[in-house]
Amino acid sequence: MAFEAFEQQFEILLEEKLRKYPNSSDYLRHAFLRSIASQIELMVARLRTEIDKDDAYWENYEQVVSDVLSVMGMESDQLLSIVVSDLPHGVRDFETIKEKLYDTTAYPSQEHLYYRNFEPALERLRFISKQLKKLDERDMQFCDLGFGPGVLTQFILEEKPAWTACGVDISPECVRYAEKLMKLKGVNESVQFTTGDVRNLPYADNTFDLVLAMEVLEHIPDPLKGLLEVVRVLKPGGYAITSIPVRLPIPMHLYVPQNPREVLDLYERANLEVLDFSAKEFKMETGSFVATFALSMTAPTPKGVDFR
Repeated sequence: MAFEAFEQQFEILLEEKLRKYPNSSDYLRHAFLRSIASQIELMVARLRTEIDKDDAYWENYEQVVSDVLSVMGMESDQLLSIVVSDLPHGVRDFETIKEKLYDTTAYPSQEHLYYRNFEPALERLRFISKQLKKLDERDMQFCDLGFGPGVLTQFILEEKPAWTACGVDISPECVRYAEKLMKLKGVNESVQFTTGDVRNLPYADNTFDLVLAMEVLEHIPDPLKGLLEVVRVLKPGGYAITSIPVRLPIPMHLYVPQNPREVLDLYERANLEVLDFSAKEFKMETGSFVATFALSMTAPTPKGVDFR
């Protein structure tokens, strides 16, 4: 709503009471105007903080938003009108979450937009980038589980153009979105996405050199089953890059570990050897949580490779 239209509506709403109750209506007007002024000051301060960030921040912001607009075929104002609906209060059922969230048109675009300035999402990219520098094999095949908008698949294929990729996501909307993004970025010939469940992957044993499950396992009620599927489809000596948040009990998280040790125990139960592990705290408006990131292997570390 434009500010002029807001002012008109504001006065129209007051008008019906103004003649009969002039003093109280006038007081109410000034109280609301003062509150509005405070909100505007907060928004200006927030805008100033954004404006003052460096060119690298703005270049990334521009690229992400441009990519989302291109994939969605929309202008900025249209994109803002597409919002992810709130889940029903107290819902803890995977199928309901899938229907109300993952299967919506808005979901992949909103997940993609997190990469413009949401620090936990950017940390995923940094962790993956760190691990890619250690994996010099020229023809690796990897699989991205729960790929969402496809940002991480795109990032790896751009960093490793000789690699090939597969991806599985529970949402047909994510498959459609990610396929468009891959075509936009010119890497669509190197990847094949499919709809599926990470607890029952449509691949043979010992298929992949690398499997990603970034912010995925917490979304299913039985994360160990999903992780055992990761191990099954990895080749002997294959790598897993995973991320699981700690103490983040949001509605779509059906698995909420309480500390990093619990996450490490999960990897141990799946017979994964953890080669690199980090835990980083992030503060949000609703509190704070810890994101954990791990590089694991299905066999002992090869000689001469240092993953520390």
